[in-house]
Amino acid sequence: MFRIKKTITLFVVMLTLLSCDSKDESFVPLYASAMQNGVVVSYPSADGEELITSNEILNTISIKGKYSERDIPFEIKNVVDDGIARKVLCFNAELPRENSMKYNDDHSKGYGESVVYFSICGKTFPLTCKFVYSCSNRELYGGSSLRLESVECDGISANEEKYNYLFVDLSKFMSAKK
Repeated sequence: MFRIKKTITLFVVMLTLLSCDSKDESFVPLYASAMQNGVVVSYPSADGEELITSNEILNTISIKGKYSERDIPFEIKNVVDDGIARKVLCFNAELPRENSMKYNDDHSKGYGESVVYFSICGKTFPLTCKFVYSCSNRELYGGSSLRLESVECDGISANEEKYNYLFVDLSKFMSAKK
C-alpha cells in the first residue's frame, strides 16, 4: 500500500512539474486610463471613389493581431470630409505588449508597438502600430495615457489624424506592395 501511495505521489509531482512552462507567451497588453488606438482606413480609387465599402472588397477584409492571434473587429462609419459624405473602415489597433514597452528612467514616458495584419483582396499588409505612453503620476491610476502615434507598412508611415482616429490611406500601401 505504501509503495502505491509513493508511486502516485511521485506521479502527481512529476506531472505538475512537467506541465509548468517557464516561458509565458500569453498576450498581456499595456493598459492606461486613457487610450487612443483607433485607426480609420480609406481606400480611394483614382477618381476618389471609396472602394473599401463595396461589398465585393469588404468581404475580402480581415484584420488580425500578431501577438494576441485574435481577429480584430471593424466597422464601416459614415464621415464628412470637406463637406463630402463618405464611408470609411474603422478598427482599434492591437495594444502593445506590456513586456515589450521601452520606458525612460522614471517610467513617465514609454514607447511600444504592435503589429496588425490587414488583409484585403488577397494581399496582407503587416501594419506596425507605434504607441506613445505617458504618465503624469504613477501613484494615481487616472494619470496615464496610451496614444497611437503612427502606422507603418513597408517604409511608409501614416500619422495624420482624422475623425478622432489615425488616418491610413490604403492606396499608398497598396502601390508600395506592387
